[in-house]
Amino acid sequence: MVIYIGTEKEEWEKVLDTPYCMDLVLEGFGAEPIAEYGAYSKIPKDLRKQILTWLRKQPGYYEMLVGDMEDEVEENEEFDELDQRISHLEDVLKHLKNKKEKKEKERKEKEMKKRKKKDDAEGSGSNF
Repeated sequence: MVIYIGTEKEEWEKVLDTPYCMDLVLEGFGAEPIAEYGAYSKIPKDLRKQILTWLRKQPGYYEMLVGDMEDEVEENEEFDELDQRISHLEDVLKHLKNKKEKKEKERKEKEMKKRKKKDDAEGSGSNF
């Protein structure tokens, strides 16, 4: 099975985002690479290569990166599901608002007709 993690830069970003991998870097190289250089591009190329090569040999390294990626996929799927639910609820709310407005409009029209009938009835009786 082939696991594509990304470019070395992407791999380094995943290392920084994964607590287990960060612990490995701290254990193997101390805080210096991260504290002194931080960004991947600022770490000397030889040291970058050395750190990533060493990390790749550590037990559980790939599982943690892949596991972290799987968690991200699951999280995205959950967000998509929530977006769909929200969209559905927005549609239902829009439908209910339209229904309410329609009933309100009908009620006002009936009220206007009643007033008109009442006004017509009062007006017809006063024609002496």
